[in-house]
Amino acid sequence: VDYAAPASGWEGESMPLAGTVARLARRLEAARVGKDGRKVVFVCHSLGGVLAKELVAASLLLSQTSSSAVNNTSNSSRDAIPQSLGEQTRAVVFYACPHRGSWLAGIGWNLRFLGAAPAAPVSHLKPGPHLAEPDAALRARHALGKLRVLSFGETERLAVAPLLPRVLVVPPDSASPGYGEFVLLEGEDHIGVCKPGSREAPGYERCRLVVEAVIRDAEAEEAREKEGRRRKRKKAKEETS
Repeated sequence: VDYAAPASGWEGESMPLAGTVARLARRLEAARVGKDGRKVVFVCHSLGGVLAKELVAASLLLSQTSSSAVNNTSNSSRDAIPQSLGEQTRAVVFYACPHRGSWLAGIGWNLRFLGAAPAAPVSHLKPGPHLAEPDAALRARHALGKLRVLSFGETERLAVAPLLPRVLVVPPDSASPGYGEFVLLEGEDHIGVCKPGSREAPGYERCRLVVEAVIRDAEAEEAREKEGRRRKRKKAKEETS
């Protein structure tokens, strides 16, 4: 799913994060993602992971109107979010997602262009409590054994601007959410971390294993539900005979 995420306002226009969440939610709703019992696995890079967390958390907490994770989302965003999305999301794979924000967003990346303000989605990546609410929802879901979480981190520094030294865009302490599995991908920078060079690469292999585990879980769940329906029909037949 594509969306605009320029580093600064001089690099292009983009919607605030709430608007981006609403737009993505409408596209997922139109594609019936999470509907009809379909299980969902999100595979996300960088800001995409933050968006996925906002979507899943808002869906899980939609009925809890006192939750700031829902209250901080615009009415149009809440209306667009499929209510089944959170329940049907069984795994999230994060590639260099700034779970605790990025220091580059903290300075606005405005060293790239003198006087340029940070773009709206990038501003949201400034460390702060606004990132904690969605994270808490996913953490709780994971603790219940209902959500698999795999996070990858970068190890190579990247040149983000001519005047800045090469840096880790998302350091390990932000790339790791503190729950689930965390893997540092050796030799990968922030751009290459989500682009495995082969099917044998750890960034691909670990992700594949998560998807396969979700498929197995879904098949087992379907089998249990089918057996439950069979027993219910059998019981009803015995009671009427």
